[in-house]
Amino acid sequence: AFETDLFVGIFYLRFKDITAPYANDATKMSSHSAYFDGKKRFYQMVVQGRFKVDDLTFADLCFGDVYDKPFVGVPKGRIMKIYEKFMETLAPGLIMDMTSDHPTILMLVGCAQTLRADVEGDEPTDFDALVDHTESIGDFGTKRRKKLSNPKTARKYDVDPGKVYTFECYDHTMDFANYKQVVMLGHKIDMLQTLNGQSLALGMYKRDSTNVFKFPIWNEGLVVAAAEEENTKK
Repeated sequence: AFETDLFVGIFYLRFKDITAPYANDATKMSSHSAYFDGKKRFYQMVVQGRFKVDDLTFADLCFGDVYDKPFVGVPKGRIMKIYEKFMETLAPGLIMDMTSDHPTILMLVGCAQTLRADVEGDEPTDFDALVDHTESIGDFGTKRRKKLSNPKTARKYDVDPGKVYTFECYDHTMDFANYKQVVMLGHKIDMLQTLNGQSLALGMYKRDSTNVFKFPIWNEGLVVAAAEEENTKK
C-alpha cells in the first residue's frame, strides 16, 4: 500500500521469470504459473486505489517514466524513429522518445489492458483474471482503449475521486527481470548499459510532468556498477 499527494492505493507487480517469492507457497506459485502460462508477457502491474483530487480527466494521466539523463548506446536516426513509431502503433497513446537528453516513455492510463472503476468495497482483490468494468466512466463498447488513448476524446471523461480505479498493464517487450528491452526482429537492448546509471521505473505522471507516483525497479547489476563507480572516486 502507498499514498502520495494525488493517489492512495496499492501497487502490485509480478515478473514471469521471478518465482522465488512463491517458493514456499504452493497456492501462490500455482496462481503465478497459471497467469503467465501460454502468454508472451514478461510482467503484470496492477495499480488500484483512489485519486485525491477532483480536477482530473483521463487525458491528464499517463503511465511510464521520464529519465533525467540520456540513454547510452541507443541507435539514433531513422531506424530508432521507425521502431518508436512501430511501438506507438502497437500501444495506442504511447509516447516514446529514447534518443533525447531526457528519454520519455509514457502512455495515457486509459491505454491499460484492463481498466475498472468500482464503488469502494466492490473492487476486485484477485488479480489473476481482471476484466473491464467501465460503465461509470462512459459507454465505450469494444473501443475503450482506442477512445481513451486519444487525448482529444480522453479529456471528455472525468476521473471520479469517489471511485476505486484498477489499472492492469502487461507487456511482452520490456523484460524487467533480465533488464532487457526486446525490439524488432527479436533484438534485445541491454538496459544495464543503456540507462546511464539510472533504474527502470513504473510510475504515473500528469501531462504537465507532475509525478503522481513512481516505483524504481532496480537490478543487481546497477547496484554493483554504482558501487564500482563510487570506489573509483575515492
